[in-house]
Amino acid sequence: MTRTVRDARLETRAARERLKPRGKPYYKALDPGLHLGYRKGAAGGKWVIRWYVGEGAYKVETIAVADDKADSGSGEVVLDWRQAQGLARDTHRKHMRAAKGLPADCGPYTVRACMEEYLAFLDANRKSGRDARYRAQALILPTLGDIPCVDVTRDKLRDWRGALVATPPRLRTRLGQEQKYRKVDDDEAPRRRARCCRISRRAHP
Repeated sequence: MTRTVRDARLETRAARERLKPRGKPYYKALDPGLHLGYRKGAAGGKWVIRWYVGEGAYKVETIAVADDKADSGSGEVVLDWRQAQGLARDTHRKHMRAAKGLPADCGPYTVRACMEEYLAFLDANRKSGRDARYRAQALILPTLGDIPCVDVTRDKLRDWRGALVATPPRLRTRLGQEQKYRKVDDDEAPRRRARCCRISRRAHP
C-alpha cells in the first residue's frame, strides 16, 4: 500500500482554514518529481498536482475540490487529504504513461518507465540527470527498456552486461545517423571493460 504523506498544514479541514487565500498553491512533495498542492480561494480550496516534465519545467493540473465545505463522501469529486494523494499519484502515472506513448490505464511497469521516473528525479534534484539520461538511452533502454521490472533477472542482467563488454567503445555520432564505434586492437580491452562494469555476485546473489 502506498504511504500517506503527512503535512500538518494541509491534512485537516481545520488546519487549512487557518491558511491565507492565495493564487499559488501550498505544495507538499509526494514522490520524486510530484507534488500535491492546495490552492485556497475565498470560498474554499482545490487540490492541484505539479509534476516535473524536464528542462526545469513543471506542469500543474487541478484534480479535485478539497473537503473544506463538504464531506469527501465517496471520493469522486470532493476529496480529503488522503484521497487527494491517491488521485494525484494515479493522475501522474497516467500522464507519465501518455508521455511515453503507452495506454494510460494498463500495461506492465517496465524498465523504461522506472528509468524515466528516476531520471525525472535526477533532473529535479541532482546535476547528473543529463549524463545519466544519455547513458540510459545509449546503453540500457535499447535492450532492457521494454522488459517489465518484475521480469528482470540476474541472468538477463549478465547477458546485457556481456553484450556491452563485447561492443566496441562508442564514438560521438550525429543524431539520426547510424551509431559509430571505435576500432579496438588491444585484446585486453574487453577484459578491462568487463571488470569496470562487473555486477557483484554479493550484490546479486
